[in-house]
Amino acid sequence: MIDNENRTLSSLYRLHRTSIFRFIRGRLRNREKAEELTQDVFLKMIGLMERSEVKNHKAALFTIANNLLIDTFRGEQVRKNIISEWDDENTEVTGTNYSMESRLDNQRIVNWLCEAILALPERCQEAFILRKIDGLSYKEIAAAMNLSVKTVEKHLARALLECKKYLNAKENNVHSLEQVRRKKITHY
Repeated sequence: MIDNENRTLSSLYRLHRTSIFRFIRGRLRNREKAEELTQDVFLKMIGLMERSEVKNHKAALFTIANNLLIDTFRGEQVRKNIISEWDDENTEVTGTNYSMESRLDNQRIVNWLCEAILALPERCQEAFILRKIDGLSYKEIAAAMNLSVKTVEKHLARALLECKKYLNAKENNVHSLEQVRRKKITHY
């Protein structure tokens, strides 16, 4: 069974890799990111084939590609919005802009947040995006995801907790690296 699935996936890759890549590249204009997303399409296809029978492989591949593009564009837009809002708030409060170092720190935190969101389990991630990015209510999310409101609440609570843990771990790692650098410098 597994050997047959591997052969199927291998033949799908040979048949559709170029067209999937062109589809993604035509929308992204970034070759490296298009290569990365093309690989992700086939990785997601493996998961889909493990969970259910796929009747139209080509349609499934292009649907996955389209969904990954939407997620990519949405993530870029969220990053831009967060940075823009941060800059606007900073200018309003202080009347000045933060230094380049502060902006880079902010960008690093936004990138970590995006990483944290992408690391969430699929349903948890979907609920989080629908709430925080699309602005849907718990009831609307429940209807869209065919879940109870209570389950949506659990997904969102888990998402927030996981994002917080991820950001704390990243922040602690940065501080640890900075402390190591300082110690090395002071020993000279």
